Amino acid sequence: MLFERIKLGRTGFSVTRLGIASSYGTDEAMVEEAVAHGVNYLYWGALRTRRMAEGIKRVARKNRDGLIIVV
Repeated sequence: MLFERIKLGRTGFSVTRLGIASSYGTDEAMVEEAVAHGVNYLYWGALRTRRMAEGIKRVARKNRDGLIIVV
């Protein structure tokens, strides 16, 4: 399943309407699965976990230019 993308404000970036965040125990596998299904908006916000960070590192190695990572 691939998710529809929209323009993010005036940035010109194309993002999925659905993102993934670290606040609910997100781990490496969850990040990788979400990105594999087309999610490109990753919110590593108020609760910055090591497992989310590792997931971001893994997917960024493959396609950094295709991701929007928000801190």
